[in-house]
Amino acid sequence: TFKGIAMLNTDDPADAAGEVARSADLGLRAAMIPTDPGEGRSYDQPGYDLLWEAAESHGVPLSFHVASPRIGPGHVAVFATDGTGAGAAAYRATQAFWMQRSVACMIFSGVFERFPGLRVAIVEHELSWLPHLLVSMDRTYTEYSQTAPYRFAEGRLPSDFFRDRIYTTFQEDKLGVETLPAMIGDETIMWGSDYPHTDGIWPESTKYIEEQFVDMTPAQIQKITCDNAVEFYNLTN
Repeated sequence: TFKGIAMLNTDDPADAAGEVARSADLGLRAAMIPTDPGEGRSYDQPGYDLLWEAAESHGVPLSFHVASPRIGPGHVAVFATDGTGAGAAAYRATQAFWMQRSVACMIFSGVFERFPGLRVAIVEHELSWLPHLLVSMDRTYTEYSQTAPYRFAEGRLPSDFFRDRIYTTFQEDKLGVETLPAMIGDETIMWGSDYPHTDGIWPESTKYIEEQFVDMTPAQIQKITCDNAVEFYNLTN
């Protein structure tokens, strides 16, 4: 059984908030927003509070999918063309840059502190770039505090909000599997085969699981391949 996810127009946060409410009524399990909302529209702007509040109050998690950037300066429409244009390979290989910016904007502006029930997922961006981002955010917050005027309560660090509130998904990233759980645990990492897309790893899913999770316990594998997604997307009903 497939479960639907809404797509939101973040150019109009009020409209997006209304769609979150409608999506919840329809039984959709999450709502997708652009990985990069566009020039001059970064997610640290207070106008998005309407969206964050709606997602929190309706229990609708938000999703950043690898194919959902806002096409504009710096972007290449890899998924909207045949992918052979100038710069397509470089753009595809460095898409995590845009995700780092958006996540950092939300964390450093206090979004997750002000909306403690808000949860988001970074979908199909893999994992191994995240340890560096977490270290870099914490270092910036502590050693370059002049750049981060919003200060968190109770001595919390940016990585604490990531650990508690941001889920990540991957297909093939053994390095990430070996490094990220040691930093954030195994409660918010989700593996997927990308079925039925042609660039996914199905029907060799079992092979990839065995190769990537070789040092994990059966309980950890169960969480990452099944239970975490069930919890995040509320798939129990």
